Amino acid sequence: MTATFRDAAGPAILSPEAQAGTLWTFIQANTRRFTSADALEVVIGLGDITQLELKDLARRLQAALVGHRVKLKYTNALKVAAQMRGHESYHSPSVAAAEPALLQLVSAASI
Repeated sequence: MTATFRDAAGPAILSPEAQAGTLWTFIQANTRRFTSADALEVVIGLGDITQLELKDLARRLQAALVGHRVKLKYTNALKVAAQMRGHESYHSPSVAAAEPALLQLVSAASI
């Protein structure tokens, strides 16, 4: 089974198991009682995250983790939400989204 696949226009899309692994690794550093099964339960509870804005995903992630007695700061929720979506950081999606517009601008200027 492949853990990721690539959308032609975006980053690698992680499987729910890979998303759970990312979440568990992030949370486990500070909260030992959070298990990989807990992480998978949270990810499945979030549903399809590919259509959510990262800020919305971060808020939903915070709310879902409260049920597992894990309090996550918003900035950390943004970091893990970005990682769960296959981005290196919260800022990389906005940079990637701006690239096609920048390329069009450069192409139009060179004509």
